[in-house]
Amino acid sequence: MAENATTGTTLSNQTMLDNFFYNSHISCDNLSDSSGYFGNGTTAVFGIMLVVTIIAAVFGNSMVIVVIVKNRTMREMTYMFLLSLAIADLMIGAFMAPLAFYNLVKQCWNLPRFMCTLNLVINTTLLVTSIHTLMWIAVYKYICVKRIFSPPGRWVGNLMIVLAWAWGISLAVITIVCNKAVYKPKTMQCGPTYPVNTYVLHAANQLINLVIPIIVMIVAYIRIYIAIRKSGEFQRRHTISVEGRQKRSEARAVAKTLFIVLLCFLLCWLPYFCYTNIGAFITNKADIPPYLNVLAYSFGYMNSACNPIIYAWRFPEFRKGYWDILCKKPQYTLAIGPLGRPVMTTRKKQDRSLSACTTTSNSSNPGLIRTRGSNGSVGNDKTKEGQRQSKDLELHHLDHDRDSVFLHGDEKTELFPQRTSST
Repeated sequence: MAENATTGTTLSNQTMLDNFFYNSHISCDNLSDSSGYFGNGTTAVFGIMLVVTIIAAVFGNSMVIVVIVKNRTMREMTYMFLLSLAIADLMIGAFMAPLAFYNLVKQCWNLPRFMCTLNLVINTTLLVTSIHTLMWIAVYKYICVKRIFSPPGRWVGNLMIVLAWAWGISLAVITIVCNKAVYKPKTMQCGPTYPVNTYVLHAANQLINLVIPIIVMIVAYIRIYIAIRKSGEFQRRHTISVEGRQKRSEARAVAKTLFIVLLCFLLCWLPYFCYTNIGAFITNKADIPPYLNVLAYSFGYMNSACNPIIYAWRFPEFRKGYWDILCKKPQYTLAIGPLGRPVMTTRKKQDRSLSACTTTSNSSNPGLIRTRGSNGSVGNDKTKEGQRQSKDLELHHLDHDRDSVFLHGDEKTELFPQRTSST
């Protein structure tokens, strides 16, 4: 009796293990018409699209991560949200898109069986994390706009980032525990088996992971727009400080940029949302056109390559950081600002081969001290007095507020706006 119970328990555990790892794919050996799902034209067009997406997503998001991590001035919470998005986009470009390309070419599952489960887990985690991160960004920026002079603490933003990732991972684990991963024909990835009550599960999933986040984002950005517009009307009717106008201007630029990121996300993933809704209401899944899955996921993965381009378009900090990585010629240096905080300057490295004599200031860049020798050449001032004057003038012109992080995407805009210190 005890032996039978032990045997039954062992078989039960083995069955659970099989459902979790092994009964999860359609082998290429079992498909007689594995090459008939996608035509040559579809494979070529979307194959090229996926290759370009992989290269751009991995390269672009790697640069975003390096720029944020290396620059100590990019420690504001908005940058941390963008860092979280960049990590998710990098994982999509490094793992999900290459796997989709492989399945597009093979048109069947010919990989180790446990990878089907891993494919489902990572796909679910990254998609849910991305959309919930965008939702928390909208909420955080709304709080910042409403409390422009007393923004929320860093722990609030960090908690939002953790919640986004925790929810994505939790949903992926729940999906695997309650279901099993299978490779479905006419697709480029593994997914959960179709449940008996498809409509209830689909409605709950769409409501929690799509409808509610989008509604929250729309409401938040509408409120941000109203708050900024009221602020503009107040500025026109009253005389306020330069600091207040600057912060409102920066908040407006940040909100506009993040709205562009959100709009790009929705446009790229719109085919996927349409595809999932069509699949939920078609009883015979074999009637789903094969190109819908390829179209949906190819455009969805393309979003991971778009964000680094948006950052370079809108943020001078990222443009300078990209240039530094590509050309390996630093266009800025770090200096110690007031209260011991590091500030980033646009001061270029000077030619050390030239002799130094008299210090002169550059009118186009007041934070840069240049030296002019007796022969008219410009060089470094190596004397202690010249170094002291250089540091004093640099600190005077490069003082900035903790919220002065994102500026307009104008090439002529200085990295950190200057302020006249009160005497």
